[in-house]
Amino acid sequence: MDTVSVFTVEGSNKLVQKFTAAGKESRIVSEFAADGMTSTLSSQGKTAVRKYKPVA
Repeated sequence: MDTVSVFTVEGSNKLVQKFTAAGKESRIVSEFAADGMTSTLSSQGKTAVRKYKPVA
């Protein structure tokens, strides 16, 4: 199975990954801030959000 993945940087705090596998497209948007990171995955009409906090 071929997979195509493209990363782009938007502004100074956002990383966007778009990838296609088995004819299905997905997208991960990671936003960075001083208090952590939020990662949002979207695929086939579904969305999941993960929030990360820094460990001291």
